[in-house]
Amino acid sequence: MVIFPIVALIIGILIGMSHVVPLFILKQAPSTILLLLLFIVGIDIGSNKNVMKEIKRFGLKVIFLPLFIVLGSLAGGLFSGYLLNMKYCDALAIASGFGWYSLSGILVSNLANVELGTLAFLANLARELFSFFIIPLISKRGKLICIAPGGATSMDSTLPFIVRYGGSEIAIVAIVSGIVLSALVPIMVPFFLSLK
Repeated sequence: MVIFPIVALIIGILIGMSHVVPLFILKQAPSTILLLLLFIVGIDIGSNKNVMKEIKRFGLKVIFLPLFIVLGSLAGGLFSGYLLNMKYCDALAIASGFGWYSLSGILVSNLANVELGTLAFLANLARELFSFFIIPLISKRGKLICIAPGGATSMDSTLPFIVRYGGSEIAIVAIVSGIVLSALVPIMVPFFLSLK
């Protein structure tokens, strides 16, 4: 599972270096793929009939967990930006990707520049990849804590790890957290970039 994003990135780099794909397609493809991805996420959310029932069962934990993940991610982004001598708005925009590397990379590239977009892509990809290693280590501290490292990916790619180490009973909390964080990415990234 961890190897697929790395292989896809390497293949993409090789194709980009070969100049096989025309430039006008490369410029249009990210926006089109992004819209398709958001459409599929919407279908996935709408088709799950048990979501509201499970949300009521967990109560306020479902609401506060994504909020704390947002605050922790932004604090980490500010600290990292300080260490790397970055503008605070750029660091916060990158941190607001919450692990959704495909969306954050495209948004930052389109709204700022390709260099910052590449950094957003790599930072959020690293968050997802590190989650696979961190979740087993932190699971001893509590079940809900397993959801935090994956951020937006807690509803898809990191969900199997969350369930394995945190238990199946937190699956719905992880999914809701991932949905909330995913919904915040297209709002928060442009917001922080607008502060420049």
